[in-house]
Amino acid sequence: MRRAIILAILMIALSILVLSSNSVSETAERLAGDVKLIAGEIPEIISTIKADGKRTEARGGEKLEPDSPDTGIFTDYHTEVIETIYNSKTKRNTLASLGEYVLEITDEEPVTDVSGLTEIGWPEDLKAETFLGILEEHGIGATVEYVPNPAPAGDIIAIRFAGCSGDALYIEPGSEAVLIASAEKPAERVKDGRLVYITFDDGPTKNGTGEVLDVLDEFGVKAAFFTLGSSVDLYPSSAKAIADRGHHLGCHSYSHVYKDIYSSSWAMGQEISRWEEAVENAGIDTGDDLLFRFPGGSVNSYMNEYLRLEMISVIEDRGYRIFDWNVLTNDAVLFTAPEGKGNYEFIKETFEETLDTCLAAYGEDEPVIILMHETVRETQNQLRWILEYLIDRGYSFGDLSELDSWTFE
Repeated sequence: MRRAIILAILMIALSILVLSSNSVSETAERLAGDVKLIAGEIPEIISTIKADGKRTEARGGEKLEPDSPDTGIFTDYHTEVIETIYNSKTKRNTLASLGEYVLEITDEEPVTDVSGLTEIGWPEDLKAETFLGILEEHGIGATVEYVPNPAPAGDIIAIRFAGCSGDALYIEPGSEAVLIASAEKPAERVKDGRLVYITFDDGPTKNGTGEVLDVLDEFGVKAAFFTLGSSVDLYPSSAKAIADRGHHLGCHSYSHVYKDIYSSSWAMGQEISRWEEAVENAGIDTGDDLLFRFPGGSVNSYMNEYLRLEMISVIEDRGYRIFDWNVLTNDAVLFTAPEGKGNYEFIKETFEETLDTCLAAYGEDEPVIILMHETVRETQNQLRWILEYLIDRGYSFGDLSELDSWTFE
């Protein structure tokens, strides 16, 4: 606190000295800006001083004093974030936001004494009922609070308890733990209605894939990502995140260069082989669930009917199911938007129109497969609106891996 105040005084004093050599109006404006900047930084500086290498916690924005400031053993209640792939941004020893909880966790001293505490292992199954059962076996009561989080509904993302943690939880006997779990997602509340299938082409990307995955996780929606092998080579961690977070990694060729892909059925086979090699190098096991989408769709001007059937045979012989689409947003051709129409408006109108056309053209037994591109910034920003629109109209979200191949013809 003292350092923060001294810093503020020094900055103001410096501004006053400058006042003597510059015009009054210019320096006064600069001084006002400096004071505003310092005022905004002081709470952060004070927070850092308060933590001083220990643990602090805040709830609802209210800072609390560090627990047990002189030891790594916490006998008072504190909150431990459980890091999972869905909580990639809520790592231990970093700032974490879990709904109404705002946790600031800094480095702590090693745990050296666990006497009087009960050891609780970290279960691999993060479901609330699993945690509750384990705690009950050890005579420790617990309640569950649900907060918004990308993790699957019901998964524990943090735990507030009296004790300490290391390779396992050490909880004070007789204490009451609070399990902070991921709340139910909007899409999971849609139990009836026609199924729609969300798909993306042309990824993965460096950052856009992660943003799309976060929105899908928020809604509890599983999508199919038809990826390019060349992009998997560039961004293997993004490709692996797709599979690790429970989505489907499909093949969309290696190069996406039409004149090469459609030169022959042999060339198509080579494209698939190169894609499979890229996926294997990224450490991804697709298993037997193999999905494929033709660049440009299974009917395009680059191949005649004979070559089309030949290529379909090659693809299916390798164990792939093939999927086209019947709803789209035209996010890949934003340049075709009418003059004066913004990109977001163009995407919304295209999506609504093609969805209505699809419903009118196909019977109830035909799937509704929506094509988007995770590589497009507008789609990354507008995905939440699209999912909410579908939910509001009563749709449920299906899993493309449960379908047989579906193509235009």
